[in-house]
Amino acid sequence: MWRHFQAPARRAAGLGLLRSNASLPSMRPPMTVHAHFSTEAPRKVKKSKVPQRSDPHLRVRLVPMFDDNYGTVPVILVNALTVLMDYHVGFLVIDEANQHVVAVDPAQPSAMIPVLEEELSKPGREFLGILTTHGHADHCGGNVAIVDKFPDLLVAGPHNEVIPRVTKSLKGGEEFKIGAMTIEVLAVPCHTKGHLAYLISGDPSTPPLLFPGDTLFVGGCGS
Repeated sequence: MWRHFQAPARRAAGLGLLRSNASLPSMRPPMTVHAHFSTEAPRKVKKSKVPQRSDPHLRVRLVPMFDDNYGTVPVILVNALTVLMDYHVGFLVIDEANQHVVAVDPAQPSAMIPVLEEELSKPGREFLGILTTHGHADHCGGNVAIVDKFPDLLVAGPHNEVIPRVTKSLKGGEEFKIGAMTIEVLAVPCHTKGHLAYLISGDPSTPPLLFPGDTLFVGGCGS
C-alpha cells in the first residue's frame, strides 16, 4: 500500500487535502474521530484468538502531554482525516491482533507511563519500542525514564541528533518491522536537521498511519 503513496501525484494530492483541513478548529478535550483512534482504552477487551504475526489490527491512543505546548497530529493517509487538538500529545500504537505496543514521541513520563501500564495490563500484551521523530526534549525527553521502567526496548531515532537511549539510528529511507507492524522511515529535515517521520502500516482495514512529529503543526505546517 505504501508504495502507492510514493507516487508524486498521490503525495501531492495528500498534502493538498491536508492543507484544506488546516483551518479546522482545534478541539479539547480530544474526541474519538475514527474507529481506531481513542484517548481511552477499550472498555471491553477480548483476548485475541489470532496467532502471533497475523495481519495487525491497529489502534492509536493519544496521550495528552505538556498542556502549555502546541499539538501534533497523526494523519491517516488516503482519506486525509486529521485529529486536531490544542496541546502536545504522545502516541501509543496498539496492534490488537498480536498484542504489541509501540510508543511515538512519549516525551512526558508522568503522563505516558500510567497509560502504558494500563495497556500492558491486558493478557499477553508486550511493549516493543519507541519511535522518536527528533531530538527536542518535548519529543524525546521521556526516553530515559521509560526505558528504565521497561527495559530492552527498541529505541529508534535520527542518526545525527542526540536521542536518549537510542538503539536504532536512522537516516530516512529505511523500512523495518516491529512485531507485525511495518515501519517506513521518511527523512523530513527542516524543523531539525535529522527530523524523521514514521509511516506505520500492515493493517488491511486501515490506511497507513503517518506520525510527522513537528513537520506538521495543528492549523498549519511545521518549520
